[in-house]
Amino acid sequence: MSRWNPNSLVEPIVDGNPYFARLVADLRAAKPGGGVELAGWAFVKESLPYSSVDWPLVPGADDTQLLVLVKELVGESVQVKFLVNQFLQFDSPHLDDFAGIV
Repeated sequence: MSRWNPNSLVEPIVDGNPYFARLVADLRAAKPGGGVELAGWAFVKESLPYSSVDWPLVPGADDTQLLVLVKELVGESVQVKFLVNQFLQFDSPHLDDFAGIV
């Protein structure tokens, strides 16, 4: 298979802010009754400069924190699935924070 194909739906996005801005937009475009799947991520807050602070995917937009986005999607009847390649680590005293997350 050739590296690039005409009429391909593949759009390379460089890591960083442009990627996360596009990810948030694509997640929010999910329709009720539909679903989103995130695969291959390592959800490790300790790799961040301030591991006790929930970080937004889009700088300065607190409504783009991962858990906030997931709750938003689940609240709109969007099924959310994760395939994680490293242990999922969230600091939460309440397991109810994760209700509805598959």
